[in-house]
Formats: sequence, C-alpha cells, structure tokens
Amino acid sequence: MTRQRLDPRLPLSELHVHLGAAVTPAIMWGIAHAQGIRLPTKDFSAFRDLITVGRRRRGFEAYLVLFHWTELIQSSPFA
Repeated sequence: MTRQRLDPRLPLSELHVHLGAAVTPAIMWGIAHAQGIRLPTKDFSAFRDLITVGRRRRGFEAYLVLFHWTELIQSSPFA
C-alpha cells in the first residue's frame, strides 16, 4: 500500500488560528469567568473587541495580545 503525500504546492492553514477563532466571544467570556481568569476589562463589548480580529487590529503586537487571551482562556482546565 502506498502512502499519499501532501502536494507541496497546496497552501497550508495554521490550525491554531482556525480553532481559536472558532469559539464565540460569549463562550470565551463564560469560560474565563468560570475559571476565575482575571480579564483586562469587565465589559463584554470591550472583551469581544479584545479577542476579535477586526479592521482596526493591525500589526504583530496586536495579534500577540489577541492570542495571549484566547490561548489563556482556551487552555484552562474547564475549556
């Protein structure tokens, strides 16, 4: 039996970005609170903006902030 290989010409996706972005802000908010994770805001709208990629989010540092919070919350024991 031969083993199929990926075609190196095909574009690949970054799996963590895809999965991290698949969780809604409301679920992330609930997980964070259930786990006692101290968020930088108590306002849901501000939290949603913090973990959502939007037009105004530009640059590497902005993405690092976004991934810091999404990974922290999604890596909690409850998540």
